[in-house]
Amino acid sequence: MNRAPAPPEASAPSPAGAKRPKTQLLPLILSSVVFGLLGYWAGQHLATLPGGRRPSLLVIPGFLFSWFFATAVHEAGHLLGGMTQGLRPLLYMVGPLRLTWVGGRVRAGFNRNAGLWGGLAAALPSDYERIAERMQWMIAGGPLASVALAFVAGFAALALDGEAQLFAQMTALVSGGIGFLTMVPSTMGGFSSDGAQWLEYRRGGEEAERRALVLGIVGASMAGRRPRELDRTAIERALALPADPVGRLSVVTIAACAAVDRGEDGRELFAEMASSFRAYPAAFRQSLALWLAWHSIVSFGDVETAKAWLALAKGGIVDPELRDLVDAVIARAEGREDACRAAIARGLSRGPGLDPGGSILVRDLLRKLGETPRA
Repeated sequence: MNRAPAPPEASAPSPAGAKRPKTQLLPLILSSVVFGLLGYWAGQHLATLPGGRRPSLLVIPGFLFSWFFATAVHEAGHLLGGMTQGLRPLLYMVGPLRLTWVGGRVRAGFNRNAGLWGGLAAALPSDYERIAERMQWMIAGGPLASVALAFVAGFAALALDGEAQLFAQMTALVSGGIGFLTMVPSTMGGFSSDGAQWLEYRRGGEEAERRALVLGIVGASMAGRRPRELDRTAIERALALPADPVGRLSVVTIAACAAVDRGEDGRELFAEMASSFRAYPAAFRQSLALWLAWHSIVSFGDVETAKAWLALAKGGIVDPELRDLVDAVIARAEGREDACRAAIARGLSRGPGLDPGGSILVRDLLRKLGETPRA
């Protein structure tokens, strides 16, 4: 390949094999039914409270709080389920709240990606032992926590009255709805529901093996092992196993970073990343776009293509030093040496990000760029 892989057009069709799953319709239908019932119930109860009293305007923020609380409990259930199996918390997002575990410390921040306000939790193993079984507990923890909260809030409503009773009822219904919807096996927006993921691990087979391999590899990276030190046999086995475009791309990205860290070309891997870019969940494409921008400069000297990829890297869940690396290589290519040096210094001044192993590679690339004189 003699040209940098270009970003897909906004209107480009999905990559081959990235068919829109029919099961995407199922969560939409069920969501409409569940929240339609919630709306009907609210309409029946908001007119008057017991005793003929009208509810205050606090009912509206009360409903929003019920949703936030129920979602927070659901995602916390995932982390708790994983922690009981020795998995390490990595990420917890609910509404505008974002918590990350980096270097043994918890960092709080603002979730700027509205697409993930519905909640997301991640925990990873540090080894391959019983991964499928342990992941089943983590996945089940969310729906189980939602069902438990629904029962607790429901019983609490029996002992309350007035608006407090109404809030407890709202929480019970919302939490029960979240638990029910997430247990239904489905796929939406590139993400599999809890029920679908649990069944994959339960059934075993090649898909469960691939998922387990990827989790073990990512877990090793999160523990601070740089890409070239990751289990190469496990990466190659994961690449050989059949997978949907999203699953395939997650392995290809790991393999591409490992190739870069070993000083190999990796052009075919980056080309595959580019061709399947639109198949990846929108909230996680940004790191792919940044690596493709870096690749466009380093392997081809193509500034315009690099900038086109950079334009697709806004927001998302990305370690900031990777953005600094891309800013630095583009600035160097354009002859803006002061901007390049500033980006290098900025990147090297940061602590380890969400992916400590990947951060080692990025920081090495920043140092090498700083040591290389301007051409």
